[in-house]
Amino acid sequence: MEKGFDVFLIDPFEKKISVVYYDGNFKSIYSIIDCKLFDATPPFNNRGDAVVVDDVGIYKKEQKFFSIKGYSYPLAGKGIVIGCDFSTGDDRPPFITLEDLVKNVRWLGNLPPQLRRTEL
Repeated sequence: MEKGFDVFLIDPFEKKISVVYYDGNFKSIYSIIDCKLFDATPPFNNRGDAVVVDDVGIYKKEQKFFSIKGYSYPLAGKGIVIGCDFSTGDDRPPFITLEDLVKNVRWLGNLPPQLRRTEL
């Protein structure tokens, strides 16, 4: 397993996707996405890429949302796109490129929490 690698940070507050370094320690995710508890989506593509988000972000006031093609629910707050090696379960760099990710993310703004389903 690699120690650290680049991942993509999706920031719906700034409407920006950027490359950030992930050191491979899951505890670093808390500071990267500004949360106390996180969870990952199922893979949104057939290569194992997923989005890690604040697990209780949907309940926070003043929240911003985004969606990603291949996953039909809106996501709350900041998220990182990270890959998974299906054979070992280890984290790995995402397969999706920044260019393709930008094409597949939609900014949803101040989506009310009760509106949990969306389509790209």
